Amino acid sequence: MHIGVILFGVILIIIGLLEFVEVKRTVRRIQTEGGKDTSSFIGYALWSAVVVAIFLVITGVTVIVLFH
Repeated sequence: MHIGVILFGVILIIIGLLEFVEVKRTVRRIQTEGGKDTSSFIGYALWSAVVVAIFLVITGVTVIVLFH
C-alpha cells in the first residue's frame, strides 16, 4: 500500500506542476496575442488555476509525508 500512496502523491505533484506550466503559457499567450476581445475575467481564471495548482502540490506532498 505504501507504494500506491507514494505514487498517488507524486501524481498529484505532477498534475499541480503541469497546471503551473499551463498558467505560464496562457499568460505569455495573452501578453502577446491578447486584445480587446480578451475576457476581462481571465485574470480571475488564471488566479484560480494557480490556487488549484498550489493545492494539488501541497496535497501531494502531504500525502507522501503523512501516509508514507
